[in-house]
Amino acid sequence: MDKRFSAMIAATFLSLSIAGGAIAAGDKAYFDEISKKIITQYKVPGGFEVVHAKVGFEVDAKGNVGRVTLLSDDDAPAEGQSVVTRTAMIKAIKKAAPFPPPGELKTPVKLVAEFERNQSGEGVSCKVEPLMKPLNK
Repeated sequence: MDKRFSAMIAATFLSLSIAGGAIAAGDKAYFDEISKKIITQYKVPGGFEVVHAKVGFEVDAKGNVGRVTLLSDDDAPAEGQSVVTRTAMIKAIKKAAPFPPPGELKTPVKLVAEFERNQSGEGVSCKVEPLMKPLNK
């Protein structure tokens, strides 16, 4: 395969267009800003920290959140742990909204917030990225 063609394919995947071109998968600053807004709203009682979970959600043209859905949850096995952390993650996303408008959209942008315990074991990080599969529910 020709190197120029390979580079063109790679660039196409890197700038994968979402919702009619309003934002791109490579728009790191946009996703970082949303991540920061969410993590500042993430509050759980002591001892109830998420281990690793993903929450899918949609953002409309005005930055409003809709269709928040738990996609995966690998929480610690403590009794009640998952219910407390799931609720906290969903509330954090809803309270952080509205987000910066992603631009003109024909359909809402589908995103995923990945919550994970920091490597130090203290605190939780949140990373937002485009969701490349449909939200269920």
